[in-house]
Amino acid sequence: MTLDLPMLSQQTVAMYNDKKDGTPFYEKVKVSDKGQLTVTLQANGGFVLLGSSN
Repeated sequence: MTLDLPMLSQQTVAMYNDKKDGTPFYEKVKVSDKGQLTVTLQANGGFVLLGSSN
């Protein structure tokens, strides 16, 4: 799924997500210049984004 996040445009954010086997993982991801971020959402899973507070 592609998220529209204009408030986080060009920022690096922390993301907690689920792998295919359901185990959680953490990674830093960069939001595009257009403020879009593509996230893979697993069945019965979820994700959390943590942006900076500038």
